[in-house]
Amino acid sequence: MSFRQMFRPGVIGCAALAAIAAVTLGIGWHSSPGEARLVAFEPMASFGANETCEWETAMPQFPSYAAAGAAAAQLPSADARLAVAKRPPLTFIQDPYPNFSSIAVDPVRNEIVMTDENRFRIMVYDRTAVTPASAEATTPKRVINGLNTHTQYASDVYIDQPTGDIYVINNDTVHNTTIYGRKADGDSPPDREFPSPYGNFGAAVDESRQEMYLTLQHNSAIMVYKKSSGMKDFATRLIQGEKTQMGDPHGIAFDPKNRLLYVANYGTRHKVKMGTTGQGGRPRIPNWPAGNYGNEIIKGTGEFDLPSIVVLPADAVGDVAPLRVIKGPKTGFNWPTGVAFDPERQELYVANQAGGEILVFRADQQGDVAPIRVLKGPKTLMKNPSDVFLDFANNEMWVASFGNHKALAFRLGASGDTAPIRIVRGAPMNVDATLIGNPYNITYDTKREEILVPSCVAHPRIAAFPRTADKNALPVRSIEGSNTKLNRTVHSLFYDEIHDEVVVPSDIGQGVMTFRGAANGNEAPIRVISGPKTMLGKTSKLSADPVNNELIAWSGGVLLFFDRLANGDVAPKRTLGGPNNRFSIANVEVDNLHNLLIVSGGDTISIFNRTASGDEKPLRVITGVNVGADMAVYPPSGKIALNIPGPGGDDERGETGAFTPEGLASDKAHIGVWSIFDNGNVAPMWTIAGPQGLLRQPRGLVLDAKNKNIIVSDKFLNGVATYHFPELFDTPAQQTARASR
Repeated sequence: MSFRQMFRPGVIGCAALAAIAAVTLGIGWHSSPGEARLVAFEPMASFGANETCEWETAMPQFPSYAAAGAAAAQLPSADARLAVAKRPPLTFIQDPYPNFSSIAVDPVRNEIVMTDENRFRIMVYDRTAVTPASAEATTPKRVINGLNTHTQYASDVYIDQPTGDIYVINNDTVHNTTIYGRKADGDSPPDREFPSPYGNFGAAVDESRQEMYLTLQHNSAIMVYKKSSGMKDFATRLIQGEKTQMGDPHGIAFDPKNRLLYVANYGTRHKVKMGTTGQGGRPRIPNWPAGNYGNEIIKGTGEFDLPSIVVLPADAVGDVAPLRVIKGPKTGFNWPTGVAFDPERQELYVANQAGGEILVFRADQQGDVAPIRVLKGPKTLMKNPSDVFLDFANNEMWVASFGNHKALAFRLGASGDTAPIRIVRGAPMNVDATLIGNPYNITYDTKREEILVPSCVAHPRIAAFPRTADKNALPVRSIEGSNTKLNRTVHSLFYDEIHDEVVVPSDIGQGVMTFRGAANGNEAPIRVISGPKTMLGKTSKLSADPVNNELIAWSGGVLLFFDRLANGDVAPKRTLGGPNNRFSIANVEVDNLHNLLIVSGGDTISIFNRTASGDEKPLRVITGVNVGADMAVYPPSGKIALNIPGPGGDDERGETGAFTPEGLASDKAHIGVWSIFDNGNVAPMWTIAGPQGLLRQPRGLVLDAKNKNIIVSDKFLNGVATYHFPELFDTPAQQTARASR
């Protein structure tokens, strides 16, 4: 929260703060003897009695900035800065247990393999394992886990029966498809991998032709690869276009008898056009989906359709219409995610994630039809089922129960409220999952004193945690389900405390959605900005100025300002930026006390007049900053807090570039603090949470001014940490008084 809603120009005055310059801290980014380094990556325990990570003691190593000479005395002392940088968090919300996002059975070796989206693990269990009630969890036979494995946010898994090789579909950060031998264990590099785009989700295999089908969420496509592909190989075919009726496709199943594909869709989509060049002007990768480059996305074409199953010819190429579509209220679809197909009975199984059930349809059903069977109820123990697998050799159906750390085995054909015949547990029996997954920009509900945390990939939602929540706490409420229109890439949130509303962007739907502040469950937004007049394209981030009744989004390097009450296809009231006024945009905050608009992106923090528009240039620019994914401003103290990632992050990597441990999880990540009056290459006056602290991939950042806390989310840790940081909230007089103590 930036506190911009607290101050109305002309109502509360404030003397200009003296410009705060800085000197170099004298220590660079590079490793040195004794520097802290991650020496273990185990399931994260709680703070306090059990430390989160094992560390070698070291002095924090700070980034280097240009000197600012005479103004050095205005910085806090070196001892004070060091103490703040090393300060531990008050609380850390994080689930130490696996969240099973996908599942496959190897009947030849009598094993089940599951992907864990939470701790980035591939876990292999005995299929017939029996877990004593007294055991904390079922013991896996082996676990593939670590930075060298090149797996994160895995959304599907496939086992090659002849070899036992495990294929893992990585949806985010590390988005290549990775292949591991059946003896892989620990931090083992993949035996092989092939390049696939960010946002690929489901997999199906045609064994007769040794081809693998991958769905792509953002731009609604299916890519077809040879199973033997490596890093120099690309898709051999692409299925994509408006005729396909795909929208945010998830699971995919193959019918070998009729050569058909069954694709589950959440329903959100936009239009794209195929470009001629790839990233950086390089030649386009063959059969790389249209829309993977920003200028290929057609602005103002976002659409929020109903969830569906589309049935496509398996041999399709390009923009091909489905043979059948299952869609409508009778289907019961509420985020249909994983799917499986029974070719003998000609039945389709759907893991209806937000509905908490397995739906079964006849293969020839179409239109608005009810399923022929439903597996649902308290005896099933299912919560947010994300995947389903049919084991014909053992006449069993396995379900990955994402919401409670379980894999559940049922007799094939089970329906109603039927108990599983076996359970594999990743946690104690009655422990539900925290379900923080890829938490991006968070916000703080000051009315209810709740931290609002978005998640995407396997289970997109907005979860509200009490301010004091810690460890694997559960949210007190969550906004989730098909009616919410939420989908992949919930990368921004804004809580408007003046009007008690929550504002959320839709990347795939090219929209801005507003919910009631108290929204809960499968609740629809009260307003949606979407359509050709909006100029909205890829819209994953936003901000707001409740004092002046403005919502702020950005697309194509241009800031778009909308009236807060805008609804439907509405043009922005003004814009800032364009061909003659280019600046990088990652984060935007409004300071109504000083009448400023603060924009960070790339390596700069640009400070504009609040009402700037068109080609108007910034008043000041802070340079040399490695800008991260979120920013917060506290006008009374004139301070800007900004997430600073480590070098070589995943956002800097090309489509086929190598993944590095440093780029995936850097101990150089931290939060830096500047002044709104800084200009030029200025050192931060404070850092907290590092370097060499908790953070690895910081994403969200928000302030709790009442309790003088700063709250940060981390994508690699899948957690949310709260730090007490009174220094951030100090006015200049308070800062001077603190320094003199």
